[in-house]
Amino acid sequence: MLTAQLKTGEIVQAKNADVSMQYYCPICKQLLILKSGDLRIKHFAHLNNCSLKDHETETVEHLAGKTHLQQKFKLAGYNGNLEQYLPLLRQRPDLLLDLTSGKKLAIEYQCAPLTVEALSQRTQGYLTHGIQCWWILGENYWLKRKITQKIAQFMRWHPNLGFYLVYYFPKYRHFRLVYQIQQADFLKISYQQFITERLSVLQCFMRKSTVPNNISSSLRIIQQRNFERACCFYQGSLFEEQIAWYEKGINFRLLGIKLFEIASNLPIFAEKQLIWQSRILRMQDRRLFSEISFPVDKIAVWQLPLIKNQFFIKQTFDQFRNQILQTNFLENSCY
Repeated sequence: MLTAQLKTGEIVQAKNADVSMQYYCPICKQLLILKSGDLRIKHFAHLNNCSLKDHETETVEHLAGKTHLQQKFKLAGYNGNLEQYLPLLRQRPDLLLDLTSGKKLAIEYQCAPLTVEALSQRTQGYLTHGIQCWWILGENYWLKRKITQKIAQFMRWHPNLGFYLVYYFPKYRHFRLVYQIQQADFLKISYQQFITERLSVLQCFMRKSTVPNNISSSLRIIQQRNFERACCFYQGSLFEEQIAWYEKGINFRLLGIKLFEIASNLPIFAEKQLIWQSRILRMQDRRLFSEISFPVDKIAVWQLPLIKNQFFIKQTFDQFRNQILQTNFLENSCY
């Protein structure tokens, strides 16, 4: 904690605190101790666990990040408070800023693990009370080879940026915008980056229009090679699709390569698009294909509380259905 309360009710930041004074938690009113050291910045800690709220263990990154973000938002012209407790919500954002519109903006700098349920509940709590919310991620949430539920839940979407995430790294004192995120089957996740130390520069960039990366011919070769290698394993959903298509006289490997070409590569799917596309294509009569609605129960997706996910699922399925109806898709895939 970077803020505490005096007996008078006055809020004091740890950097201005006097070790000889007594400080209390603004939430549970318990006594706090003032800590400082070589590794961590000056901060408050509970003698015992907070009785009204489960506090996340604050790392060096989180403590430093909150302080940096307060400075950077102030430099960009935003006024607000650090760790202001909101009694009606029983929540305490890392920063609560005043916007020129008269509304407020909560900044949550997330470094510790957080469940989808907690993320959804906290975000909805802000929105219900007219407070906008911006989640900024720490280094523990950095994208690696593929997206996971832990990271996907923080994704947002904008027409200028596609699917994106915002990070802040205290050790470099800079923001990292990861945008135009795409997840093609059998390839590493694809995205673009924009790095800046200034919030105003980040905001300016986010207003610009950007375009996603195309899959190059060399990446297509790698994708096909990885796919064919995966088909050699005699287990899992990929193997099940191979057997099902074999019984229909269709070469699944040739079919899969054709499906890659019409895939949307959106990072919202918890399983490979090839699997659910193959499953739906195999189970539907082509003559009835135009009449079916998108089968939610057959498409595994990430839980994305910050995005209207159903819109993207339906859009992807409609595009897939239209591609199938316009072509004789199974042609040249027979044994």
